[in-house]
Amino acid sequence: TVNPTRHRYKMAATPGVFGDFCKAIAARYGTKIDYYEIGNEWDLTGTGTADFNDLLRVQREAYEGLHAGCKDVCVTPNGWTTSISCTNGNLKVWQNGLVEFFADHPEVYDAWALHCHGEPAMFRVNISERFLPMRAAHKLRERPWLLNETALSCANGMEDEVASAVWRKIVYGWAMGASDYIWYNLRATGWFE
Repeated sequence: TVNPTRHRYKMAATPGVFGDFCKAIAARYGTKIDYYEIGNEWDLTGTGTADFNDLLRVQREAYEGLHAGCKDVCVTPNGWTTSISCTNGNLKVWQNGLVEFFADHPEVYDAWALHCHGEPAMFRVNISERFLPMRAAHKLRERPWLLNETALSCANGMEDEVASAVWRKIVYGWAMGASDYIWYNLRATGWFE
């Protein structure tokens, strides 16, 4: 038999430690860091592996610590891998509802960081048909948003296609209201590593 709680992800249980760390980092680096991204793709973990309120607590602690260290920093909750909560085919690996849950807590972030890998056509669908309607329906509309992980693989001679995609995604993202654009994930091998 499998114990369903055995692999349940738990956040650090010692309140204040992460906030103190964030305060020290922000006091040292301040606005030299453009965006303080708390976590990465929490929505990509298996369904039920993390408690939403626990994740929110960690985000709040980080947000408050960072702003205590430097009031002018810009804090994002995550680079969300999905534009809305969804499933990955038949695998159901996403944390359904987590993206929308955080969208309704703008008090713990200054800007929303969205990942949108893939071809430009799918990028447009993710932004215009999924993300922007979700943003309008939630409190996320109160915060700016940026694209911060959007690369394609440049392996197997794909450099020309990647170069074209960079500009197409930048222009489309800005036209749809993104406040910033970060390509991210360029690797010497061309693969996401």
